Amino acid sequence: MRLCASATNRRTWGEGLHHVLDGRTRRPVAEVVATWSIAADAATADGLATALFVSDPAQLGSFEFAWVRMLADGTVQWSNDFDGELFL
Repeated sequence: MRLCASATNRRTWGEGLHHVLDGRTRRPVAEVVATWSIAADAATADGLATALFVSDPAQLGSFEFAWVRMLADGTVQWSNDFDGELFL
């Protein structure tokens, strides 16, 4: 199993401008600020960590993975099978 993470506070170019873009709006994602994904291989975990910024995790059900995501309002969401401890 491999863990990958992504966050909007990396690779920034100004207020509200970062590297995670929503292809539907062509704007930086604003609602989700960080994601973590655990999957069988690094490539899958990386892709899913990015997908969690723009997709409801339930829409990604064809993949076997565990996840956590932090929203801009400070809310933290995680899958029932996330085998880790969150310190909130």
